[in-house]
Amino acid sequence: MSSVQCNRRVRAALLKVKSRWGDVAFNIDLLEQMAVELQGRSIDVLITPECFLDGYMERDRGRCTPEGLRACAVEGFQDPVMQRAARLAARLESYLVVGASELGADRRLRNAAYLIDRQGELAGTYYKIQTSLFYTPGNELPVFQTDFGRAGIVICADRRWPENMRCLRLKGAEVILNPTWGDKSPFNTALMRVRAYENGIPVCFAHPEQSLICSEEGEVIALCEASEPDILIHEFELKPVRQDPGIDGQTDVSDMHPADNRRPDLYGAIVARDLHKSPSFGPQSGGLT
Repeated sequence: MSSVQCNRRVRAALLKVKSRWGDVAFNIDLLEQMAVELQGRSIDVLITPECFLDGYMERDRGRCTPEGLRACAVEGFQDPVMQRAARLAARLESYLVVGASELGADRRLRNAAYLIDRQGELAGTYYKIQTSLFYTPGNELPVFQTDFGRAGIVICADRRWPENMRCLRLKGAEVILNPTWGDKSPFNTALMRVRAYENGIPVCFAHPEQSLICSEEGEVIALCEASEPDILIHEFELKPVRQDPGIDGQTDVSDMHPADNRRPDLYGAIVARDLHKSPSFGPQSGGLT
């Protein structure tokens, strides 16, 4: 798959609002009501916080139970609540990322982010990888083709592991969409800046109390921390990314971006389950024993 050889403008809208704990009917109404202001504004993608539809019930371990969470989970894209979200995307003529707890056909709970396209059709679903005991973890890092570019999605804590976003970048992602509910501290802002810089692609962070977009240079280019519910709308540029990063022996790599100037032949320890059995991490390589 070849890279698109031009820069493109993307207009993102990040929903900054705390949805109500365990009240799916209220929360889908809230999404529709807040999105009214986006009508006719040429939005490319609208992103909700993590588990927006159930109010991220799992965060309150004192009240939340698996049974209660199942009662507030959607049952796939054909669920009536998700179909309302699909109709909203079609009305806005925008892609829509909706955070939800999903109850699968196997009766297992998953922390999901649904990507709906401008026609109201399902473009794909991402399942949180680094999750709690309430949820069955996802096991894929897909990249989704949209009409504005190739998008990767990570949910909340997934952003803390650099390998997650790096894998998406190496698969061709040109932007990372991050619905979340967790930390929004200065440390997290620094982390988001690093994730954007080290991969050379923008990162959109949608949190109930903070909307944040970082550029591929690692700079904060848009921020909303208003005390009232709000939507951050910002237009940024997607630049072409290489999909075959690495050193070819023929290129001057001194000024290349770190994502394009890698030494995967040295990184075996990253994917080794047992570091001390890794061939690149032991006495023969001069590493620790």
